[in-house]
Amino acid sequence: MALLLGIDMGTTKSACVIVDSDRRTLLACESMAHQAAAGGGIQDARRHVEVVRRLIGRLPESLRGEVKCVGVAGQMHGVVLWSRHAVSPLFTWQSVTRDLEHFQTVAPDLRHGFGVATLAQLASERKLDAYEYAGTIHDYLVWQLTGCPGKPVMDYSDAASWGTYRLRENCFDGASWARLGIPERLMPQVVPVCSNAGVVAGAWGIPRGIPVMAAVGDNQASVAATAEDPSDEIYLTLGTGAQLSIVADRLAEQVECRPYLDGKYLAVGTPLCGGAAWAWLQQHVKAWLNALGCAPIPDAELYDRIDALAAAALQDDDLPAVHPHFLGERSDPGKRGVIEHLTLTNFTPGKFAAALAIGIVENLQGMLPRELWQDRKRLLVSGNAIRKTRALQAACVRCFGIEPIPVSGREEAACGAALLSGRLLKETSDGRETEITEKN
Repeated sequence: MALLLGIDMGTTKSACVIVDSDRRTLLACESMAHQAAAGGGIQDARRHVEVVRRLIGRLPESLRGEVKCVGVAGQMHGVVLWSRHAVSPLFTWQSVTRDLEHFQTVAPDLRHGFGVATLAQLASERKLDAYEYAGTIHDYLVWQLTGCPGKPVMDYSDAASWGTYRLRENCFDGASWARLGIPERLMPQVVPVCSNAGVVAGAWGIPRGIPVMAAVGDNQASVAATAEDPSDEIYLTLGTGAQLSIVADRLAEQVECRPYLDGKYLAVGTPLCGGAAWAWLQQHVKAWLNALGCAPIPDAELYDRIDALAAAALQDDDLPAVHPHFLGERSDPGKRGVIEHLTLTNFTPGKFAAALAIGIVENLQGMLPRELWQDRKRLLVSGNAIRKTRALQAACVRCFGIEPIPVSGREEAACGAALLSGRLLKETSDGRETEITEKN
């Protein structure tokens, strides 16, 4: 039995797990809302690291002392900058790049919240001089875990989420970085998924000297934790964000593709407002009740009532249509939510909630060509929003024609990071330690 530590640094919360690699079982789990948000898609990077330290310390000491390898996952697209003596805020995938259209004349694949777009904006504002390195928030944690060794590493899965990345060559487009005014010193060293980033150094509550895997994107980690037969499965995650993923053997045209394991790719649909659209409904119902002077309803009870009303109305034939583009979309930042087909009788809480549930799933479904998923027989769903919401599960049946299979267990991204680190542990144990090579 080999115990593996998995860490996930999410948009709203962080989690740490210990997994038995042989049995693929979760032995311990700690999570908490990190409360790092500062508004405008910006978060406190130091707060993220503090919360991870706290969560590791909450895991059973008897298990922590037996951990053999560490895997880290986290929110993709975002960027944090640092040096030995300074660290910037984390600019998350929800951040907005003011001069994006100008930067797209150099790199058309840039979107709001992409790391290179943020770096270009900061370069234009002359705000990069204080920093030596750039990476994702989980790259920054790995750098800290391994004793601040110098130039950080970034695995293919995260690098591809930043923009200006050449998927076939697995490297950044250095010429685009230069034209955008981003200093070459900030370009991370790009390495394959499951590469060795170093060993634990310092007091983290786990054994020193054990391998630490280069941080992986939470999308890839979640799929790795749940996949049983990738050729026959669709993976749908609904938490704060949302992702619809298909494991593909080759790059798919006109679809966002991300590097995955063993030379494969993930074809992915990623709306900017996924599970947050469902939370929006609950928050606004609560606000209406407060404004009307109604007795307050506890949040959990209100959530359950809305879910029950939606589930009961889902098969009605007079539902309105809700298109939940509340935050725009990466391909069309100016796009906004739309409600259609309203009548004098169908704007009830249940019918509207049912229409929103369908709209959330249809928005995801429409981001991938039908031919990629239509022959697949298993729909694996994860994330707290869909796990807790019957209406969203029923909407999956209506849209895909497949009964969703909730993934058993918790904290898929953290568990996936732990299990992926098991690959690294096997290689190092067999004397074939993953070599980190410069790709840029």
